[in-house]
Amino acid sequence: MIKQAKNLRIHGDNIIECERAVGLICEAMGEETSLRGPEGSMLCPRYAASTPQLVVNLELFPGFHRWDRDILSIVRQQGGMLREAADVIITEVIEGDQERPLLAFEFCAALPAGNQAWQRNGRGYSFASAGIPYFFLADLGGFELGKNRARKAGRAPNPAVPFSYVRDC
Repeated sequence: MIKQAKNLRIHGDNIIECERAVGLICEAMGEETSLRGPEGSMLCPRYAASTPQLVVNLELFPGFHRWDRDILSIVRQQGGMLREAADVIITEVIEGDQERPLLAFEFCAALPAGNQAWQRNGRGYSFASAGIPYFFLADLGGFELGKNRARKAGRAPNPAVPFSYVRDC
């Protein structure tokens, strides 16, 4: 049986977020997934995630605006209106060296409430306008801390925030 191959690129704010996306891809591929790498450049490492049926080649590009690949210009061409990027944008390599954005991630370890949550609202809207699925991955729950960093009160995510991402009802 010939394995199917996919070539993906992970554009991210930094190497940590790019490698976090590698972990999510491997997790989504299932328990039989093996990961080879990093290989190649320390600045733009490559990985290969494989199952018995599929090989996914991953190239990481940490740091927007550092490389000759301007992924944000593709987002703008598709209708995104902001210069800001999500923490990670995953693309598929098609037709030689051309890229097609598949999805974007925003990682958030802080409590998704108040201004911290709303500031990502524009990014979500911009990616939705470009037709690129935008995933806001946040730790749920937490505590407000007092001056001495002791727990002051329990906090829950703002339930209105997900509704702000709804574009056309």
